[in-house]
Amino acid sequence: MYYANDKEKAVVKDFEEKNNAMVYHILHSNTEFGELLALLYVSKYKEEWQTDREDLKDNIALSYVYNVDCPHFSEFGSIGFAQRFGGLVRTA
Repeated sequence: MYYANDKEKAVVKDFEEKNNAMVYHILHSNTEFGELLALLYVSKYKEEWQTDREDLKDNIALSYVYNVDCPHFSEFGSIGFAQRFGGLVRTA
């Protein structure tokens, strides 16, 4: 767990403004595809919230994965996570 740096804050702000969503957590990872920021978020659509809650119980989160090294490879999807070391880690 850490506080977002200025670059990450800018990514979050841009995402939230463009998608009318709220980011509640960032998972940072370095992969063979580049440096990734998985933005876990809640959309503005209340009808999606119950499904989101059910997915979270199964360690699945709605996310936007921002590729810091190649932004055009960024994408929406669901990712797996696990609780580790007092925080969260991405599993899939």
